[in-house]
Amino acid sequence: MTVTAKEHLPGLRALVPAGNAVVGIDLTDVEQAIVVTDDDARVLARLRLLCRAWVLPGKLRSS
Repeated sequence: MTVTAKEHLPGLRALVPAGNAVVGIDLTDVEQAIVVTDDDARVLARLRLLCRAWVLPGKLRSS
C-alpha cells in the first residue's frame, strides 16, 4: 500500500514546532531548487538557480 504525501503531512507537522520554517534544497547538476515552508507546509518562498551545486553557497549569500 502506498502512502501519499498528504497522509504524511500530520506526522511531518508534529516534527516542526509552530512558528518555525523548513528549508528544502534539491541539488542537481546544473539547476538548484530551494523552497521555504512554514510549519503548516505552506510554501513561503521558492528559488531556482541555474548554477552548479558548489556555486550555490556564494549565490545564496548574495541574494
